[in-house]
Amino acid sequence: VERGAHVFYDAALDQGKIDRAATDFGSDSFKKIVHLKPTLTLRVLELGFFLLLSDADVVWFQNPFHVREVTGSPLNLMSDAHFGFTMGGTQTFVNSGFAYMAPDPSTLSFMREVVRLLASRPDKMDQDAYNTAISNWQRRTTEPLVYSVMDPGTVSCGWVYFMRRLGQRAG
Repeated sequence: VERGAHVFYDAALDQGKIDRAATDFGSDSFKKIVHLKPTLTLRVLELGFFLLLSDADVVWFQNPFHVREVTGSPLNLMSDAHFGFTMGGTQTFVNSGFAYMAPDPSTLSFMREVVRLLASRPDKMDQDAYNTAISNWQRRTTEPLVYSVMDPGTVSCGWVYFMRRLGQRAG
């Protein structure tokens, strides 16, 4: 903050888990890093901050805070599903690479469940834990989950944008 950079780093979360060479998608080293992302996300939310989470490979064509799709609810998640394409048996298959989250009780409960799922399954990717938490939410709790899934035509992961070319097809 003193230098004008609004960043958060908690060395206690690293403890040798961050292998700077872990660039192979799906490798054990890669999974250790993606397990830290939800833990760090939860820590930031517990401190009372709003969070715009964006993977390094996300491209912005405009200020995301000016897009209602991004900030419309306490938990706004990017989706891989569109035009009948789904994965994981849900119509709202989410992608963990871009999200906007408020420090809302529902969002905090959701992120605690994601972290719990990852702790119980070291082989699981963070995106899988997000989708499992959504799919199992009503079976696990009576607490409402307040969230929205962003339209992939407006907010696209790399696969939807570059491979399916959804944004280009939509103009």
